[in-house]
Amino acid sequence: MVYTNTSDGFQLSYPPDLILTRLTNVQVNDRGANFGPNQLTGSQLAFPDSDISGTNLISASINIATVPCVATEEGTTVTNNGISWKFWESGDAAMGVSLHVVTYQTRRHSMCYYLALSTMLHNMDRYEDPATRPKEYDKHKFDAILQEVVQSFQFTK
Repeated sequence: MVYTNTSDGFQLSYPPDLILTRLTNVQVNDRGANFGPNQLTGSQLAFPDSDISGTNLISASINIATVPCVATEEGTTVTNNGISWKFWESGDAAMGVSLHVVTYQTRRHSMCYYLALSTMLHNMDRYEDPATRPKEYDKHKFDAILQEVVQSFQFTK
């Protein structure tokens, strides 16, 4: 599938089983593109329940946002498809739940473009009984899908 954002001038490809939703209230902070109180817009590629059920995942999505750049984030510089990206990982945990975010940011003119894989999961150590423990989600599979999306990203104007 191809997602084209004509107003922000880019397109990217994504697997057909991901669910595309246009969202408002995107918050961009040190954890990447999340959804919160700021009045910005973005899109989300949500992973289907079939990728989540039976694992320790609560939710997983690739968040897409374009915002005016205030500063370029710190991070490792990587190049995909001729585009230079800043890459970083962040996370947080509380009450047996962890948030892990893998973020790619590129800059063009005065705009910053974010692609961020956000996974929320139950910590495995909370399951004392192996019979009730879900299988651990396949982090490599989700990271590979994010890589495919980043590699397909291209500017259209």
